Amino acid sequence: MSILWPQGDRRNMITDSQNQQKFKLFYSWRRRWPRRDLREGWRHSGSEARYQCGHLTVYRCVGRLDPIALFDLEDCRKFRAQSRQVLNSCFFKCAMLGDMGFRLDVWCITTLSKLLIFQVLRKNGTINKRLFNSVTRTTKARKKPSNGVSSVDVTIDQSTGVWCRVYVPSYADPSKKLPIIMYFHGGGFVLLSPDIKEYDMHCRRMAKLSEVIVVTVCYRKAPEWKYPTAYEDGFSALQWVRSQAIDPHPDFPSNADFSRVFLAGDNAGGNIVHHLAARAGVNDIFPLVLGGMILIQPFFGAEARTVSEIRFKHGKLCDLKESDWYWKAFLPAGADRDHPCCNVCGPKSPSLSALNLPKILVVVGGRDPLQDRQIEYGEALQRVGKACTILRYEKAFHGFFAFRAIKYTSMLHYAIEEFVHPPMDDRSYQGSSTPRMSTASHAEGFSRQSTKREQQSSQH
Repeated sequence: MSILWPQGDRRNMITDSQNQQKFKLFYSWRRRWPRRDLREGWRHSGSEARYQCGHLTVYRCVGRLDPIALFDLEDCRKFRAQSRQVLNSCFFKCAMLGDMGFRLDVWCITTLSKLLIFQVLRKNGTINKRLFNSVTRTTKARKKPSNGVSSVDVTIDQSTGVWCRVYVPSYADPSKKLPIIMYFHGGGFVLLSPDIKEYDMHCRRMAKLSEVIVVTVCYRKAPEWKYPTAYEDGFSALQWVRSQAIDPHPDFPSNADFSRVFLAGDNAGGNIVHHLAARAGVNDIFPLVLGGMILIQPFFGAEARTVSEIRFKHGKLCDLKESDWYWKAFLPAGADRDHPCCNVCGPKSPSLSALNLPKILVVVGGRDPLQDRQIEYGEALQRVGKACTILRYEKAFHGFFAFRAIKYTSMLHYAIEEFVHPPMDDRSYQGSSTPRMSTASHAEGFSRQSTKREQQSSQH
């Protein structure tokens, strides 16, 4: 007997063996379990907690392990009956929203964000950094490979304090040249940094699955540093990567392929990618060669409201009022949201046809308030003959990639891998308006793989 419910890459499984009266409960919740919270009988193994005995205690895996139910497993029939009760309980219903792939921590983080965001962003235009730092989780770089990827922090400019975190897949052949992805994090030009746990996991997974070197940049933030500081820091980071081809840093990998450099970013980072690529197109960056741009839900705007901004004005992790606060903090004094850095398709912005841009991948979420601006940007590039692909995930909210449990996160990393390493037998993906594999077909393949894993689990 096997009871399965979807929860990201790993599967939670309750099984009983016909030969031995051993019962196992696997529950994947946090990346690492605090050893002080492990009870007697539990074995610590990566991101899974494991318990084997004649009695089974189910724990609510939020913070510390708090028991919520105790089951006497005297025989299989009683175990099956009580398992049904668990699956019908309110707690497990929250964990079993299979269609969207949501996990309970998605609800916790998005709700916490709604409650605290305007306690962090003050009405006088300042930030309560103490409160923000108290509710965010950061992680240190790890030179020793963790989950197949090593990372190191490097200072780019001592005078400005700009730094970056470099991720290198440890399993890759040292003699094989790896592409470089320069990643710029989001946060509305105001919040977040590369050492935030969600971004660290996102970039680590990107480096591993796409087999690339990821350089994620920590640029200076508003409101202390307004426009164009973030763009200047981005170009300084690009010049630093360029200098590694001539005078490499001791911690920079020697197998970097400087002829395949990709600019990627989400939210404000996607905005930076556009302006950085436009500037790189008119400057000498040899020996760097830009291979493409990856804009994940880029942060664009204008004075006029769009349909999606009105419909999803209270969206998850992106509130319309919050976005307006970010633009006011970043834009120069006296400027409105029709400024060229905000409205890149507006009348005040340079023509997109005049820009020397590489191929572009624009990722759009169907429940993102900013989606209309993102689609407008992608379609404008296509109209002027740029090689642009618009990838839309119907039910994805803003910042979905921070949660591994959501199916669109795996689909996004697949799309990035296809974009960076296009198949030799299918060159239509390079600049085509349709990806090599559509999101529907990829989801179907993902479902087939999940079904296969379930069948293998049930056989054991």
